[in-house]
Amino acid sequence: MIELRVLGSPEVAVDDDVRPIKGARTRALYAALVLNAGKVLPAADLIATVWGADAPKTAANQLQIAVHRLRGVLTEAGLDGALITREPGYILLPPEGTVIDLAVFRELASRARARAAAGDWTGARDEGRRALARWRGPVADGVDADRLRRIADTMSGEHLDVVELVHAAETLTGDHTATVAELKRLALTAPHRPRLTYLLVLGLALRGRAAEALETYQAVRGTAGRELTALERDILRDDLEPSRATLRSWYAAEPATPGGGPHRLPEDLRDFVGRGDERDRVRRVLADNVTDPHPATITVTGLGGVGKTTLAVRAATENAKLFPDGILYVDLRGADDEPRSSHDVLGELLHTLGVHGETVPDDHDARLGLYRSVLTGLTLLIVLDNASGEAQVRDLLPIHPASAAIVTSRRLLALDGAHTLELDVLAREDAVRLAQGVDRRIDRPTAERLVDLSGGHPLALRILASRTGRRGVTDEEVFDELIEGDLWRVFEASYRDLPPRPARLLRLAGLLPHAPFGPELAAALLDTTVADAERVLDELVDAQLLRIVELGRGFRYTLHDLVRRYGRRLAEDDDAHERHAALRRAYRTLLALAWHADDALGYRYHPTPPLPPWAPTVDDAEVRDAPAEWFADDHDLLVRAVVHAIDIGETETAWRLAACLVNVFDLHAHLPEAIALFERVATVHHDAAVTMRLALSRAYGALGRHTEQLRAAGWVRRTATDPLLTAAAAVQIAYAARMLGRPTAATLAYDWAHARLGGLDAADVRGRAQLGWLLRERALTAYVQGDAEVAHAHFSRALAEITAVGDVPGQGRVLGGLAASRNLAGFHSGAVAPAENAVSLLAAVGDRVEIGACRVVLAEAYLGSGRMEDATAQIGTALTEIRALRRPLHTVYALRGLGRILLAAGRVDEAVAALREALQLSREKAYSTFAAWIEADLASVPPGE
Repeated sequence: MIELRVLGSPEVAVDDDVRPIKGARTRALYAALVLNAGKVLPAADLIATVWGADAPKTAANQLQIAVHRLRGVLTEAGLDGALITREPGYILLPPEGTVIDLAVFRELASRARARAAAGDWTGARDEGRRALARWRGPVADGVDADRLRRIADTMSGEHLDVVELVHAAETLTGDHTATVAELKRLALTAPHRPRLTYLLVLGLALRGRAAEALETYQAVRGTAGRELTALERDILRDDLEPSRATLRSWYAAEPATPGGGPHRLPEDLRDFVGRGDERDRVRRVLADNVTDPHPATITVTGLGGVGKTTLAVRAATENAKLFPDGILYVDLRGADDEPRSSHDVLGELLHTLGVHGETVPDDHDARLGLYRSVLTGLTLLIVLDNASGEAQVRDLLPIHPASAAIVTSRRLLALDGAHTLELDVLAREDAVRLAQGVDRRIDRPTAERLVDLSGGHPLALRILASRTGRRGVTDEEVFDELIEGDLWRVFEASYRDLPPRPARLLRLAGLLPHAPFGPELAAALLDTTVADAERVLDELVDAQLLRIVELGRGFRYTLHDLVRRYGRRLAEDDDAHERHAALRRAYRTLLALAWHADDALGYRYHPTPPLPPWAPTVDDAEVRDAPAEWFADDHDLLVRAVVHAIDIGETETAWRLAACLVNVFDLHAHLPEAIALFERVATVHHDAAVTMRLALSRAYGALGRHTEQLRAAGWVRRTATDPLLTAAAAVQIAYAARMLGRPTAATLAYDWAHARLGGLDAADVRGRAQLGWLLRERALTAYVQGDAEVAHAHFSRALAEITAVGDVPGQGRVLGGLAASRNLAGFHSGAVAPAENAVSLLAAVGDRVEIGACRVVLAEAYLGSGRMEDATAQIGTALTEIRALRRPLHTVYALRGLGRILLAAGRVDEAVAALREALQLSREKAYSTFAAWIEADLASVPPGE
């Protein structure tokens, strides 16, 4: 569990491992962000918080440094990506499950108050004690910042509220845990809290110390209020029950006053579904707001039609009891050509509040002053729907405690201290329920299809569900109707407010495949710098037409599919040559990034072609820093971009981009997907066919399709003119021949390839890598033939070549083979270290393919070294990993290893079952060598067993 702590010294705790925040500015920044988690804090406000009125000229730069340091602390704690840059500053969005100690304190305090209001004083006492246990000290203790000190002073009042509640509950339950000394200390340190004095005086009286109680009362008699005066009378009468009743009255629930004020809300939807997390968050904010000195503002933003108004109305209805003076609702018409002015809305609100005619001033400042005066003392919820921007709503927000506002907008609003809810599309199950709620005749398969078509967009889903009875309508026709009908008007309201460049980017981004994309592609589309493109992207994010998605290593931007189609439809009016040029730039940029990622990945199994001179220069730092993660983050975009590039005639970019995916697909076992893609790309022209058929030969072989492997590799060897490619093809021919039981043909092919690779320039990284992989294949052949010495020699040479070119995944695979050759020679203790290193390396690079095989080798090394428990654990993990891959050769290898280990453990029946399964698969796939080995293993089982 990760806990963000601001009660006491600011710190982060990970499973009770406390990590202090170092640096005064970083601590102040951390405290400010945690106290306002979920809210955008402008950089100017953060500077004022950290430095106060004496901020230096370099404060902006120093703030960025503090942000960078804090991100490092959060990343180490497992909160990578939680601190987000968002205009005009920063927002802390901890992932679900993260605990904030202040929020826990407030939640427990709220429960304690609720128990007290219900008359459950034991529950109130226990919940209150739990709340106090979370209070480690004043907020941001030790942080020298005036703003934070003021916040701490305010929140110390919350702490004392709970202290009073706990003592009151203890008094009412007869639990005198608190000592008189503690009550005296509290009363002395907080003389402005008369209830603490009341509790002290009553506590003394209940303990039989009436004289001391009266003496304490006399000390404060000059400032005593009515309650203390009444308590003195009760003590003198020796009847303390009225005083206990006074305690109960402090926390009694206030009677509801239905109809006590205006309740102006649109009709709530009967078929409302989902949004549970968002409604819970609104409930918590509004519940906490009851005791907060500042009124809460909640902004609900999101794409048009996503359900902002619906959520606001439902949340207001559910929390109406918190606002006894009523709920006000105004549609600000932010999507209209002329949104309503705050001046006119003030007049409407004053009218609703009972101010009529000439009493409403014409002067705006006077009207605003009257509005705020009328709101004084009222506890109201104001729902401001469909706001066009911050300026429209600022004057309308309540400024008095316990009141609150919910503001909906299609734009992100930078309102001071606001809690931000960004609505996305509906979760899948909620979307299915909505579709079936619109028309109860819709079965689940139909509902799921409608959800897929609409992308979970509530308005689109309602439209589709209401028309689902029609027959003979294609999906594309459905999209056309949506985009050209109601949704066009919804999206157009946001689009027409865009400046020219964000509008152009929306149209161009609509041409891309439906997948998240990075700022580099946006820069290529606009033919500008990445920094400039990010500013344009931010405008689309603010307009809620583009969303930021958090991925493994960073973030990307994504368009809802309906918005993408809307943008693409708009782009049809743009110049066709400009559209094509933008896509060419984008896909060439993607090619350059993918090439650098493949190069940094270091896996040289497939000889990726060099980057062509026409590829753009890109900033490759991010992809080189974490290439595997970059490939994972952009997987969908890369695959779909290859296909789309073919569709628009950019075939050379397409096949070169596909070539950059061969190694990562092999490493991460994406073979069925790889085969489908490579077979498509192989048809575009000759160079593509050579590269893709070589890649296909490898993929076919990995799946046990050795006849197809032989055919594809043979075509490449006959057709290719590059000696590196012909040699690589010959290696695949040799591998296929060996697996098909043709050892002589395999040897001839290996020799042929070796002769060509041996003549390449020693500085040729691609050539040396292929030589290393050739030597590994020759070593495996010797291993299968039972020649441990030759296998070990080839593995050793292969390791030298592959290490020289920096192929870390290759090193892991070769080390596994080296360990296997030592196992074969009976040198099990010498096999343990290389096998352990192999597993460690392959785990680090995410090699899903060979790590299982290396675990089998390690298990056999452990077995031969007398480490049965370790061997059993490794073989179990290996078999689980390998079965998930569905690779027959690896499965046979793992099953045989399992059988041998079970035999050694005396678990004969289980061993025989594993060996028989391995033998059956070996015969099905014609793995004659393995079949012979397994038959020998089975023959070694004593006949009686």
